[in-house]
Amino acid sequence: MACAFCESGRNGVIWDRVVRYEPIETVEAQLREIVERGHTAAMFYDDILPINKARTQAIMARLRKYELIWRCFLRTDIISHQGGLNYLREMAESGLVEVLAGVESADNRIKANVHKGTTIEQDTQVLRWCKELGIKFKASIILGLPGETPDDVARTLKLCTDLGRQRAVIFPIFYEPVSADEIKADKRFTLRRMRPDHLELYRTCYEINFKAVPRLFVDNQRAGGVSWTKRTVMQLLGKGEVFSWRRTFRKLQKQLANSELGAIEKEPKYAG
Repeated sequence: MACAFCESGRNGVIWDRVVRYEPIETVEAQLREIVERGHTAAMFYDDILPINKARTQAIMARLRKYELIWRCFLRTDIISHQGGLNYLREMAESGLVEVLAGVESADNRIKANVHKGTTIEQDTQVLRWCKELGIKFKASIILGLPGETPDDVARTLKLCTDLGRQRAVIFPIFYEPVSADEIKADKRFTLRRMRPDHLELYRTCYEINFKAVPRLFVDNQRAGGVSWTKRTVMQLLGKGEVFSWRRTFRKLQKQLANSELGAIEKEPKYAG
């Protein structure tokens, strides 16, 4: 489980391959402090929290004890292998309300190219389980992955459209290699390498998020103890950001339409 684009567990450049868990007592003390500070929710930033099922179950017992709702990252293959729907149900019953999974592409060949280790079938199955259990599903996709073709982009666009209909949130990101050879060969994906189909995928993801994120933001801020007044102000600021992003997408579309090379010549503010 070491994706080609992810530093975690790859070659020890920043992180090595040794996992060190904090004692459950330390985790419980952190959860207790969260409650004492007036918060009602917790977010776990471990990339693959559910992989150690016994430890996760111990943490879930503490979450129930302090009546906290929570969010986490996960891999869909781990959920599938560790109990599937029953494991997710146990997590939901302990207060899990939101997950983020790295889907990256709708094509299993592209996933294999970057050693993702998950399949699109696993991704869509976990999405269905989350929907059944009332867990908000958020996904990341990556533009410009090695070996990507226009057909792959079209399949991923269709997947994102389907995810949007199921009220998922989608985060589009650009491929950023971590290996020295790929960095030297300048394999990173940028706006200047974006084609019209990339832009349509990118724009579609943001349009889906413009509808879904504001409600999520309010819920998260409420759980964090932010006052109604501050939440309202931040919502208004968010509407301004939506306007800015849509204006940026129009500029990018115009650049692509006018460019003989079919590429973006200037990277506008707020995009990328």
